[in-house]
Amino acid sequence: MGTILDLFSMAIGMQINSSKSTLSTHLMEPEEVLIYRDLFPFAENPLDGGLKHLGFHLKPNSYTKSDWNWLLAKLEKKLKSWSFRWLSRIGRLILVKFVLEAIPIYWFSMAWIPKGTPNKIRNL
Repeated sequence: MGTILDLFSMAIGMQINSSKSTLSTHLMEPEEVLIYRDLFPFAENPLDGGLKHLGFHLKPNSYTKSDWNWLLAKLEKKLKSWSFRWLSRIGRLILVKFVLEAIPIYWFSMAWIPKGTPNKIRNL
């Protein structure tokens, strides 16, 4: 790693994970990007395509229905794993109500969602 990153690591007492770090650029000249790429040897990620923060894909433009397919897949996976457990019908309803309703609420609080996405979740 470069000297700036070594000094930063020594100052905070933590190591930087290069595989999880990215260099986000926006409206920069190619020469500037090269300078920063030398200082910070991470994968380059232009902000035009968005970035991922805590598992959530942040986009500069509006979201489409297909951008939320990962959430639908996550909820379906949880539902399938619970259907094979030895839970009473009431137990499964409680799991669905409290856990599955909490997951989308958290993610929906971070961005505007397309109209049809909540309907798809209800139909799971």
